[in-house]
Amino acid sequence: MRGAWNQWGWDLSAEYGHNSFDFTIGNSLNVSLGPTVPPNKTVFDAGTLALGQFVANADLNRPFTLDALAGRRNG
Repeated sequence: MRGAWNQWGWDLSAEYGHNSFDFTIGNSLNVSLGPTVPPNKTVFDAGTLALGQFVANADLNRPFTLDALAGRRNG
């Protein structure tokens, strides 16, 4: 959103993003069970990584002269 009020300009923005993924390990063996103990599982869930992020921004602006910044008056 953008707008103006008196001599000020303003700009507001926000966004949200997210991502996630699951990963597995295949063709592997749980050593503690051994190759002959049922179930002879060879695919394991190694976990999930997920990220969510919200970002907001507010900008204000106003024109000025260097004389006004230094406290001097024209005239």
